[in-house]
Amino acid sequence: MELTHGQLYHAADDDDLERFRELVHMGADVDESYEDHMNISTKSILHVCCGKGRVEMVNLLLDAGAYIGINDKWGQTPLMYCVMTQFLEVAECLLDRDPTIVDDQDSFGKSALHMAADNGLIDCVKMLLSRGAFVDIQNIEGYTPLMICCFSKSDPDALNSIMKLLIEAGANVDITERRSKRTALQMAAVTLNVKAVEMLLQAGADPNLLDGAGRSAITSAICSKVRPNYSRNIHPDLMTIIIMLIQAGSNLDLGLCEVSNPLITAVSRQAESLVALFLSHGVNVNITFASKATAILLATTKGDLPCIKQLLYYNTRLDMKGNIYRRREQMEYFFDSMEFAVDDGKFDLVRLYYDVGYNLSNLKYLFGEGNIPKALLDNPEMHMWLNERSRNPRSLLDISIKNVREFLGLMPCEKVKKLPIPTRLKDMLLLKHILHIF
Repeated sequence: MELTHGQLYHAADDDDLERFRELVHMGADVDESYEDHMNISTKSILHVCCGKGRVEMVNLLLDAGAYIGINDKWGQTPLMYCVMTQFLEVAECLLDRDPTIVDDQDSFGKSALHMAADNGLIDCVKMLLSRGAFVDIQNIEGYTPLMICCFSKSDPDALNSIMKLLIEAGANVDITERRSKRTALQMAAVTLNVKAVEMLLQAGADPNLLDGAGRSAITSAICSKVRPNYSRNIHPDLMTIIIMLIQAGSNLDLGLCEVSNPLITAVSRQAESLVALFLSHGVNVNITFASKATAILLATTKGDLPCIKQLLYYNTRLDMKGNIYRRREQMEYFFDSMEFAVDDGKFDLVRLYYDVGYNLSNLKYLFGEGNIPKALLDNPEMHMWLNERSRNPRSLLDISIKNVREFLGLMPCEKVKKLPIPTRLKDMLLLKHILHIF
């Protein structure tokens, strides 16, 4: 009988072991490969047998000299086919023959362990780890199996079990992928995977590591999941993750750059509830960066009154200047918050900043020095209002409130509550009569 291409395939497809054995003994090509009619995939007879769980046929092929590490069109090995189809007996057979193939990688750098983790195949992960699979193996993008578990769409319970197995096997929880330099913790935070965040933190993941853009786990999650103008209701899982990260020791005063700082990031996303949360945990409300811009200056540019009130409540300084770039004018200005509010015509904020104690002597043009902003010239009533207040002293009560708050420094709200004074005076020191946020 003449041997022809495809006879081994049909014998394997029909699960005809005797016919398959006969063809191998007759000298059939044990490394022959097949293309589908659309040329999407090219695989060998060993791939076919592994994918169908034909353990006896696999042994026949290997005994006849078939190459155990042969690749299909995508670089996948027969072991990967066994894993994806969960034929563990066949996988064990291959690994008995050559233990070194356990970490073979396809054209995208994925190993059998990557595939098992991504698909939630617990038993396959157990088997591969028991056979010495490298737990921190990285694919071409730098993702480890642990990282993949953080964003895979497979069954969450299975993924959690696999994460536990990988961590117990010694997975490095702080390793970074290659493109964005994110850790598994940052990926879990970005995907709102609460259980993964919990497991990683328990395993010692560092919440203060920064990715390639300078973001921490907290700021990455905020940037990914909070949209400006749609941020009044924060997703409960995001809030849970942020609180977990804070409790795990996240540095809320990270100051490498603006995107590394939780307060600045929350203000940039106009997330009032997050601003309040960070302030209540003692962040430096006046933190600055290379641009010198503060949280209150950023909130002022956005006209975000809820965030502004939170910042004022925690005693932010209004006289700190920072660089503001206006895209329409393609010009950069050096303003404090009041100066910007005036220049931008945000006169509701101008009145508020005056009420909480801004010193109008900083506005030199009210005293004949420098050019008066166009927005003020276009609003004579506001110009007159500012002029009148710049020439009249504040009340003794206003001065006293301002001086006491300055003496108390940051976090005045917590300190005021402890003072042995009447509630009405406490409320005035807390600016409740001005801010109306309680």
